[in-house]
Amino acid sequence: IGFILSTHARYLCDLSPEERKQAVCEHYAEVFQCSEFLHPVNYIEQNWMADPYSGGCYATNLGPGVLTSFGRELRKPFRRVYFAGTETATKWNGYMDGAVEAGERAAREVLHAMGKIPQDQIWQEEPVSLDVPHTPVRVDPVEKFLPSIPQLLYFVLGFLVLLTAILYAYLM
Repeated sequence: IGFILSTHARYLCDLSPEERKQAVCEHYAEVFQCSEFLHPVNYIEQNWMADPYSGGCYATNLGPGVLTSFGRELRKPFRRVYFAGTETATKWNGYMDGAVEAGERAAREVLHAMGKIPQDQIWQEEPVSLDVPHTPVRVDPVEKFLPSIPQLLYFVLGFLVLLTAILYAYLM
């Protein structure tokens, strides 16, 4: 799975589907240093900018506070209509993982409405993957003490102000 965004997407829209496929395969072959990417088993593309229902991208971009304020309402069934989609996910909203989570949740809501499962089984945590075990990211001890960009800029600004004050005092 890959997403092509912004100016790159606009550029590729001017190419034919076969030219896009070739460009994507060449890019993957270069990035992963593997010529097998030049001969994909399957290739499917979706031009989200041309999709009349998506509004131009693969996920909804809601403003700050919308999901925390109204997320429950997006997930609430309306009569016999149940809503699923990455926008209704509680984790990984906007990603494939979120779409799967929301689809499974909506399916369990339907099963509950049919009397097949109790209500406490609608919301479930994703089971731990046995195929792909969790690998924690190792953080270098030095990284814990490195400043963020704003902190670094404040430090540099403070240093320059101090240096200017010392030079001014020395030269006067």
